[in-house]
Amino acid sequence: MAPATGRQPQAGARQIAGGPRWLFYLRHRHAQWFCGDSRSDCLQTGHSRRNRRLRRHGLGIPGAVQPAGYRKRQGLGTGPGHYVHLGTRASRGSTLMKTVDLSSATVRDLNQTLHDQVKALQEREWLVTHPDGAHNLAVGVNEAISIDIQGHAGYYCAGMNQKASITVHGNVGVGCAENMMSGAVRVKGSASQAAGATAHGGLLVIEGDAGARCGISMKGIDIVVGGSIGHMSCFMGQAGRLVVCGDAGDALGDSLYETRIYVKGKVESLGSDCIAKEMREEHLQELQELLNRAGFNEKAADFKRYGSARQLYNFKIDNASAY
Repeated sequence: MAPATGRQPQAGARQIAGGPRWLFYLRHRHAQWFCGDSRSDCLQTGHSRRNRRLRRHGLGIPGAVQPAGYRKRQGLGTGPGHYVHLGTRASRGSTLMKTVDLSSATVRDLNQTLHDQVKALQEREWLVTHPDGAHNLAVGVNEAISIDIQGHAGYYCAGMNQKASITVHGNVGVGCAENMMSGAVRVKGSASQAAGATAHGGLLVIEGDAGARCGISMKGIDIVVGGSIGHMSCFMGQAGRLVVCGDAGDALGDSLYETRIYVKGKVESLGSDCIAKEMREEHLQELQELLNRAGFNEKAADFKRYGSARQLYNFKIDNASAY
């Protein structure tokens, strides 16, 4: 009788090449392998080699859970602890989602993996767990994939986004969706300063409040804020639309160009060259369409429109004090 060392195979388990059938399960934050060897033994002997053996025998992974992906850090050894956890696959309905756990992976690992989808699109659904306020999450994505970030994010989350649909289930720091070109970013919580700064396109939805300088120098993005925004928002806004379902702080639309601003609540003050404008039928239609896209149950008729007086386009000595 074999000595009782290590984890014993379950009764009735199939035998493959003299060994037990390997079972993989996802347990909390770690990918653990319930098998005859320990987790460290699996890493030392080569996780990928054992995967190949399973595939050769035509055995799949039970249920909707796939084994965690690992890759070796460049320049490090091959012993235990020298592998970077790239996540597992979890199910959302009938769709498999690739999961990246940032409690064990790095932000660099996450972003590089997302960027690699441009070369070979293998995963369209991504889940990021334990972000813990990390900066630069999901930046520079350039593929039509869906990314769910389960928690708060730090600075520049979803910056330079193209095509991707990114949802943050929490708050975000400075510069969320800055310089976005296309796609959609939704923040379930509130955003700090400069949300959507310099962005050229796409849709940014903030379900909570936004801090100062929301939409600063925006160049074509659509921003919809469910709450209120801080001071100097839409400063030097050049194109696009800013919709605020709450109140707006001081100096709204200062030095504005052609961005259209819609505010439902109170505006503390308007910036230089920003004035209240007539709400025509075309504006009611475009605003209602934006509110519907953002998922807000608001009526366009309850909003007021603000735009540029076009007095600062060219220098005039009479307006010197306004510069």
